[in-house]
Amino acid sequence: MHSNPRILVVEDSASVQAYLGALLQHAGYHDPIMKQSIEEVLEWLQDLTPEQTPDLVLTDVHLPGKDGIEGLRILKETPVFFEVPFIVMTADDSDDIVGRAFKEGAMDFVRKPFRNVELVARIGAALQLKSQIERRRDRERELLELIEQMETANIDLGVKSRMDYLTGAANRLALDDYLARAWNESLAQGTVLGVLMIDLDYFKKFNDHYGHRAGDEALKKVAGVLDASLRRPGDLTARYGGEEFTLVLPGTGESGLHSVAERVRSRVYKLAIPNEGSPHTVVTLSIGGACEIPTPSSSWTSLISRADEALYRAKSDGRNRYAYHKT
Repeated sequence: MHSNPRILVVEDSASVQAYLGALLQHAGYHDPIMKQSIEEVLEWLQDLTPEQTPDLVLTDVHLPGKDGIEGLRILKETPVFFEVPFIVMTADDSDDIVGRAFKEGAMDFVRKPFRNVELVARIGAALQLKSQIERRRDRERELLELIEQMETANIDLGVKSRMDYLTGAANRLALDDYLARAWNESLAQGTVLGVLMIDLDYFKKFNDHYGHRAGDEALKKVAGVLDASLRRPGDLTARYGGEEFTLVLPGTGESGLHSVAERVRSRVYKLAIPNEGSPHTVVTLSIGGACEIPTPSSSWTSLISRADEALYRAKSDGRNRYAYHKT
């Protein structure tokens, strides 16, 4: 992220633009980028350089032409905005509007008329979370570079044995160790621990039709989407085995699991990896979720089992969907 975070504001009212510009400048966010419509943003994107990439987008819902939520969907599908947090501003905070905004990838929303302190605080929180994610990615990149160096030097270290060689995700050994530690931490703190079990639908048919090399490439792409969809340093992506992955999400309850599951399911669907063996004609995911506040008489293995049962139900109900295991 830039040392001076770049904020893109999409707002059609000149007076509100001026007000937000002054507010952001006063809060230390200098030279915000002002656009009046989604169409204007899309035109601006054509000449965008990497140095001009925004760190956060603040968009109104009611805009001329495409509304802010439709624009959110379109922009989130472009590489430039894939990991950029969006905060939606709206005077209509109905369940329908808010639900649509979060479904399309909004990180947060503020009601109009907004309070200055609240808006600045939400912007700061979103940028801080983005910075944490980027630091996590940097650490992972450094780890991958280290592994490449080890392979070149033919050095076998413990870290190599804990990463899945194909996808770069944690392997089963690392997953079991991490789950045990996360379980004990949640037990000590009295906090919830959530997991998602994820399976690529009709993957045997995919391999039979396209070949195992194409299957390996599909697994890499899916693993990349899963990891990119996690927003906190404590979350973990692991390859459970074959075409199955596990996400470990400390501090994540039922609603949070649903949000993450729908985000990864939708993003993989939008990759549009062809799969003629599927009724959807593209690679899709079935996902099962479960969460629990650990007790001394329970274990993380039962949590995985319940998430696996939910995954089986998602596949039985038609695939390309999420199911939750209620206790």
